[in-house]
Amino acid sequence: MRFVRMLWFPRAAFFSISGILYYLACRRAIRELLQRGPIDLLHAHTILPDGFGALLLARKFDLPLVCTLHGSDVKLYPKQSMATAAATRWALRRIDHLIAVSHDVGRTADTLGATHAPAVIHNGADGRSFSSCPRDAARMQLRLPAHRKIVLFVGNLVEVKGPNLLMQAMKAVDALLVIVGDGPLRPELQRQSLRDRVDTHFAGWRPHDEIALWLNAADCLALPSLSEGFPTLLPEAMLCRTFVIATSVGGTPEIVSDGETGLLVPPSDIAALTTAIRSAISMSPEQRDPILDRAQQMASQSLTWRANARATSEMYEVALASCRSGALSATNTGLHGASPSRDADRPRGVTL
Repeated sequence: MRFVRMLWFPRAAFFSISGILYYLACRRAIRELLQRGPIDLLHAHTILPDGFGALLLARKFDLPLVCTLHGSDVKLYPKQSMATAAATRWALRRIDHLIAVSHDVGRTADTLGATHAPAVIHNGADGRSFSSCPRDAARMQLRLPAHRKIVLFVGNLVEVKGPNLLMQAMKAVDALLVIVGDGPLRPELQRQSLRDRVDTHFAGWRPHDEIALWLNAADCLALPSLSEGFPTLLPEAMLCRTFVIATSVGGTPEIVSDGETGLLVPPSDIAALTTAIRSAISMSPEQRDPILDRAQQMASQSLTWRANARATSEMYEVALASCRSGALSATNTGLHGASPSRDADRPRGVTL
């Protein structure tokens, strides 16, 4: 793994040219890698700056390109400025092989003018790291109270993730709110919890390999986001048999079916969020277990990184076959000529 340093400016003012800066920063690294051996394809994640820069690299070095769209890159960033929207549309119209992490993200890319419909490949969870364990044992290890109802939030403490809305909803819920994560809203949330007398434990940032323990310790996970691409936290929770409450935004409704694999509430609806949390923590095992069974089965069958890797590998083969056959679109004539003599069974790619 190699990290390339690049020139960076404040996002709001110069984000529209970040793709060009990314190209300039990576150009030397790609040239050095090519001197060591052939590269079959490039795989970029997010359209700006990575996808835009990778498109320029692909044209310069005559390589096919796959780009994964994650959500904010097509749903939020283009709203920052007309220049950022134009740069996003320019790249979307010229990249032949797009992956979207949800159908919602794919539809958004279509509205922005993507020439080729993105293939939808959901993010996944690591089934080896995320699995259920006894709640009492998890709580003992984390030093959490054994007999309290616990509502868990995991994520960045920023407005788009909705932790302030969850804090408001918890005013009318008799449970301990555990917040795993950090961010600029933390001081405000701490004041809010004291003012509204919401029993809250701020755990701060925790390593990813510890998140399964927090999920297993909780009675439910609340994800009150205002916008999402495809939150990986949801399949992670499902594999741990943690009850999920989430807002119906982005790709979330593609995996959380209300009453079937969790509970869905409208975004910013504090009353609905309060009702859902109360319902989740008061369910009997006879009500709760069938929902957890369905969620766990769905996640283990189709929402793992193994499933994601299989689908992504198939996308690589499509890109390589298209490159070999010279079937790339006229707008991408710089992406042709990958050598068919390279080891097609084990393509050597670069992820940006």
